Amino acid sequence: MEEVVQAVDKEAGRLSGAVGSPQTGGPRIITVRALLCAFLVSTLAAILCHWHDGHVLINSSGELIRDSTTLHNFFAPLVIGLMFFFLLLVNAVLFRIHRRLALGAGELALVVALSMLAAPVPRYLIQSQMGMIGYTPISMAENRAYVADMNKANPYAFLGPGGDFRSPLDPRHAFLTLEDSRTFDGTMPGHTSGQLIRPWNVNHPWQAFVYVLKAWGPPALFWGPLMLTFLVFSISLGYMLYRQWAHRELLPFPLAEFAASLVVRKQNKALPDVFYSPLFWVGVVAMVVIFSTRGISNFVDNMIYVRTKFDYGVLSTRISFLNDSREGYSLLRGTIYFAIVAVAYLLPSEISLTAWVSWPLMVVATFLYYNQTGNRFNDGHNGMFLLGCWWGMAILIIFAGRWYFWNLFSAAMGRPRRAGIDTQSVWVARVFLLSALGLMAILNQLYDLPLDISVLWVLGLVIMFLVLCRLVAAMGIPWTPLSGLGPLSMLLNVVGIGGVGARVFSQLCTYETFLVAKQGLTILPMTPMVANAAHVESRVTGRNPSLKVIAPFLLLMMAVSAGIVLWMGYSFEGKTDDRIAPGVWDHAPMLQGYIRKAMDSPDKMRAAVTRRLSTQERWGNSWNYIHNEMPKELPVMCGVGLALVLVIGYLQIRLPRFPFHPLPLVLLGTWTMSRYWWSFLIGWAVKKAVLKIGGYRLFDQLRPLFTGLIVGLAVTLVIWVIVHIIVYQVREPSTNDWMPFLSSVFSAA
Repeated sequence: MEEVVQAVDKEAGRLSGAVGSPQTGGPRIITVRALLCAFLVSTLAAILCHWHDGHVLINSSGELIRDSTTLHNFFAPLVIGLMFFFLLLVNAVLFRIHRRLALGAGELALVVALSMLAAPVPRYLIQSQMGMIGYTPISMAENRAYVADMNKANPYAFLGPGGDFRSPLDPRHAFLTLEDSRTFDGTMPGHTSGQLIRPWNVNHPWQAFVYVLKAWGPPALFWGPLMLTFLVFSISLGYMLYRQWAHRELLPFPLAEFAASLVVRKQNKALPDVFYSPLFWVGVVAMVVIFSTRGISNFVDNMIYVRTKFDYGVLSTRISFLNDSREGYSLLRGTIYFAIVAVAYLLPSEISLTAWVSWPLMVVATFLYYNQTGNRFNDGHNGMFLLGCWWGMAILIIFAGRWYFWNLFSAAMGRPRRAGIDTQSVWVARVFLLSALGLMAILNQLYDLPLDISVLWVLGLVIMFLVLCRLVAAMGIPWTPLSGLGPLSMLLNVVGIGGVGARVFSQLCTYETFLVAKQGLTILPMTPMVANAAHVESRVTGRNPSLKVIAPFLLLMMAVSAGIVLWMGYSFEGKTDDRIAPGVWDHAPMLQGYIRKAMDSPDKMRAAVTRRLSTQERWGNSWNYIHNEMPKELPVMCGVGLALVLVIGYLQIRLPRFPFHPLPLVLLGTWTMSRYWWSFLIGWAVKKAVLKIGGYRLFDQLRPLFTGLIVGLAVTLVIWVIVHIIVYQVREPSTNDWMPFLSSVFSAA
């Protein structure tokens, strides 16, 4: 099977050489200055993104313009942009002064890898958690925006006293007290409202520090075991998948390849090799010019700028074919996302072809469904279809790596190692198994979830991360608003809310918001970022990644990020709290409807509302409550998605020239692909034209151009984030349309 997979992916192997062959035996230098540089880059990125997204994105009426602009994708463009300026303005100067002063390729690879790995920590892991802990009580008490449904069916009521939460942990410590939440939502005593807190601007700074520790200490102890175990689980899974995918299946890792190309320096020069390519600078300058003119137009009237999108979607209402299909209007509108075009250029042809051609085929298929049934293909149908696709893709991933995973886990359990299984991977597998079991035990014993629900939720988490990590490693998708496909949604599709009960449902909503989703927009990219970071260091140095520094560095960045969140939160009056706990309030109407219906049900169901379930109940008790109200066509949709992915996957393995790939199907019908499919089409067409005209020689020669596009977008983002912060300090804008162009630089607007 391994040889078949390598034969099928031979094109991916050819195209993955964006940085050239690994420098076997090259340096992997873990130095103090490299670690310090990674810490400074990561910290500066965290400060900029929190300052920008938490304060500058608030308009003069105190309303949130956009809750996340800077770090909402897996490529961490702010980090890449800062690294570009470091290489150009700092490291090159040090090289000119004395060559030993400049960081070498191995050190720079470590800096990029750690910085990319730390990129998700500030906005996704820490800010979402601390925002929920700090702002939930005041938002609920004062009926802030987005919490109306939560107040009608308050899920947190099941976590407090009387909610049958039988646990050694006190659920009252899950959030700040209402009084402390009001302080966090307001400002520190003695501090001038709306300005960054400085020690000399606060009366009795030591007392303020002690107050913060006392207020946030209990929530930290309550959530600490779950968060730390989840972190270990994510890191070990990401590295374990990377070893199989990079060395056996030869996946392209396009995003990591772009990052690695910034530090490869085969010649003894001041700058990395790619900086000496004219095509690289063409790409950088083109992106800076195109998107900077958009930024300037927000300050200068009649500024001409290059449009990168078209929209004739309104015409779809006049065309029955488009009006009666799912997302039919997307065929009449499109945006050129240059990052996706660049990624599509490097992808194997079957992936980029499937990514764009499957979208119009989906529109046609949903129109035919409407013609046959008289019902439109809705979100429920698409959700079940995608559920089948994700399960099918997880099966293919495990099947393709079955030899490696079986022998790896066998060695982890104490059996002799087979050839090709290194000692480091065995220890990583042991850590993964222990963390997965530990996560189940913590959910069951500390957070009072039933054992069967705990096991199923963790298995759902593994499936989600398997497919999500594959999307990043093989397809380069940098932004995935797929929170509806989390492990809770998978569980609900099987047993329904009646199978888990109101309390467990409320807990899982809270835990997924805490660990997986940020503002309902995306999924935590920690596991994919581990694989990307490992690939960057491995490609540059030709050695295994520096695992021994990953966990300490991430723990340090978690502590620093927590300090930054507190600093910004107390400084800017918690203005971004209007979208707290999105994973909870997204599901609140479902909880409300369930409670209303259960009150009219027999006593057994009514009891399940307030009591279901405690750790003392027997295994499998949730299956007694399996709902029977699901429309009959929904399981069929799940089966169709599962069968489609498995069939295409089988054909792709058996027939090396088969033109389609199953992976893009896991995004079919999603909001993401409705925006990205045009860019995949352009990237695929450009690649085909280049190969037709000049073959693989011309294809390789044009690589720096597409690297320049990615770097140029990151540089543009850094420049305009800093400009917005400076301008906001000078004059607060009177409208909220002065910066929306940032959302179209890397991701779908």
